[in-house]
Amino acid sequence: MEKVLELVFKKVMDAPNSMDVIDWLFGEQKDDVLNGKPVVLFGTESLGQEFFMLLKQYGISPKCFCNSDVSLAEYYCSLPVISIETLMAEHKDSVILISTQTYAASIKRMLLEKRFKQEQVLWPTNFDPLKGLYFSTTNLDAMGVFLNESDVCRGQVNRAFSDILIDNKDKIEKVYYALADEKSKEILINKLAFSLRCSNIQLFIDFLSSFSEPVNLFGSIPYPDPGPENYFYFNNDVFSLANDEVYVDVGAYDGDSISAFVQACNLNNVGYRKIYAFEPDPKTYNALIENTKDGYIAPKKIISQPFFLSYPFILEYNDNIYCIPESSTIQKVVSFKLLKFPN
Repeated sequence: MEKVLELVFKKVMDAPNSMDVIDWLFGEQKDDVLNGKPVVLFGTESLGQEFFMLLKQYGISPKCFCNSDVSLAEYYCSLPVISIETLMAEHKDSVILISTQTYAASIKRMLLEKRFKQEQVLWPTNFDPLKGLYFSTTNLDAMGVFLNESDVCRGQVNRAFSDILIDNKDKIEKVYYALADEKSKEILINKLAFSLRCSNIQLFIDFLSSFSEPVNLFGSIPYPDPGPENYFYFNNDVFSLANDEVYVDVGAYDGDSISAFVQACNLNNVGYRKIYAFEPDPKTYNALIENTKDGYIAPKKIISQPFFLSYPFILEYNDNIYCIPESSTIQKVVSFKLLKFPN
């Protein structure tokens, strides 16, 4: 085995055993849940799907999903979606795991008002803010590798993913030795290590504590405006802002990144020459104009199309782009090469 993989596997094997994911999710309810106590997932956002996949790895089969608006879907992850009224009538003694980060606090408050017991309404981010990052900032994307690759995930090294690493050890070696600094090499080793260890929350938290600039600077969520992603676009050790910068934001949203750019310029005492912002969504465009009305941008509508883009996009080999617009018919999207920006 090559040196790099030895470092990865040593990191995994040396990691202290920590609270298991299921311990964290269910606390004192864990044994009852593993012995068959019914579980209901409240919320049909993407986090609900991730919780559903995670629980299956432990042999836990939720009975259903609950949603405040059952008209959105009758089934989710092949499970029925029930109303709050049905939840009250049929699942008064079930464990309810809140599976949405957006409305978690209000859902828990509502369920407690409806006489559900405090100990049966669970939301993991209440336990520890850093542990909350394990779920809420990535919707379990960090766990996606082993959830897709493993049938059993109980704190053991994921055999399928480890085989993938071994099969690609030469490529991993090349990546490792192509990195110029020790910090980047350590990030690679630690990232692969916590990806290998399915349920060791401590490995994930150690990774964040050691290498996450947003966590080290801002702490855990919620982040202040304009947010860590936008902040580190312009405040990092890769490149430095200089006078007379031109910033092009293709997909400017509501101007959050523009705000971060201007703040960074002010912080570094540099001036910028131009900001070009593109935003196709009308509502978001209006928010962009409102948020930059103090002089960042003078609005100029360059291109207008009579429909809105929706997923999925189809990109052909000849660079033609197609989409399914709101009219539900496939239309060809005219693409433009903007070789000269307007004054």
